[in-house]
Amino acid sequence: MGKALSASARVLELPVLETVSGDMEPVQQRHSAPASYILF
Repeated sequence: MGKALSASARVLELPVLETVSGDMEPVQQRHSAPASYILF
């Protein structure tokens, strides 16, 4: 579980960084959905 959680945290860092420089809602939704499918 620990490795999976750390991996998901790293994946989620990418959209977070993009939201800072770009639009918040669209970027977050676009990245979180595919990431959840890949991880789970």
